[in-house]
Amino acid sequence: KTSHTTDVAKGPRYCWAQAGEYLYYGTKVSLSMEAIVVTVQGKNGVRGKAIVSLGSAIDYPIAIGTVKALTRDKDKFVQGKVAGSLSITSRSMLLSEDQKDEHP
Repeated sequence: KTSHTTDVAKGPRYCWAQAGEYLYYGTKVSLSMEAIVVTVQGKNGVRGKAIVSLGSAIDYPIAIGTVKALTRDKDKFVQGKVAGSLSITSRSMLLSEDQKDEHP
């Protein structure tokens, strides 16, 4: 479990100034079953959460999720969307840090 706090960019379209870099250790098959949970915070606490699947990250390097809030008010249920690009580099875990993988 990794947590990363970001700075807010100015509106009208709010975004992260820099979302961060994360390392995933596993197989391509296990990556296809992974997801990231994004929690959106506002001045009064948590605005909502989104679950962003990494299932298609190898073929389509874009991640998109819908931020939803737990509420009985249907007009406040969907808070917005989060989206971003992904960069994937794969290499064998058997190689040392300075070796290049010729067949990733």
